[in-house]
Amino acid sequence: RQSEERMRKFTEATDEAIVFHRDGIITDGNDALTRLLGYVPQELIGQSIFNFISPEWRSIAFEYTRSGREDPYEVVICHKDGREIPVEVVGKTMPGQHADYRIVVVRDITARRQAQEREAFIALHDTLTRLPNRNFLMEKLSQVLSLARRRHGRAAVLFVNLDHFKTVNDSLGHDAGDELLRHVAERLNQGVRDADVVARLGG
Repeated sequence: RQSEERMRKFTEATDEAIVFHRDGIITDGNDALTRLLGYVPQELIGQSIFNFISPEWRSIAFEYTRSGREDPYEVVICHKDGREIPVEVVGKTMPGQHADYRIVVVRDITARRQAQEREAFIALHDTLTRLPNRNFLMEKLSQVLSLARRRHGRAAVLFVNLDHFKTVNDSLGHDAGDELLRHVAERLNQGVRDADVVARLGG
């Protein structure tokens, strides 16, 4: 009882979601788990942990649990309102009086994923116009040309320059110049097909 009380206090002292299960059936969880999933404890206890994992990730979670792994891995869980939440999960097998059980720590990594997506976007896009940058274009152009050669087809590249752009910056200010570039980017995108690429190569 003292051990269980210590464990209870520990689970309530952390903001990370913690769930206990035996053979995949939830036996307990902390308040952070109910906040993460949106269910009250009565809706969780007795249910399979796999019911709360996005279907395309269930086989990965099942294999992780079945093999008794204890290294961190990532899956996607489903909130009660239907939202999908990327999480990092670490499971540990604990000895029990009647049978072993698993304690699982679930960490919401939405912010981490968003930061990674922003970094990936910035690496391949111009931050001002949101257009693909030179790196993106050269990679895409290589693919297009390779495909054109295989199909004995052709690909077209059009370079566009804005005349007197320096005059706009000098007379109206850089904010006006930036706004002009954003409008030009938007208009060019509206004038091409979905398969075409509009990119900004330089400053």
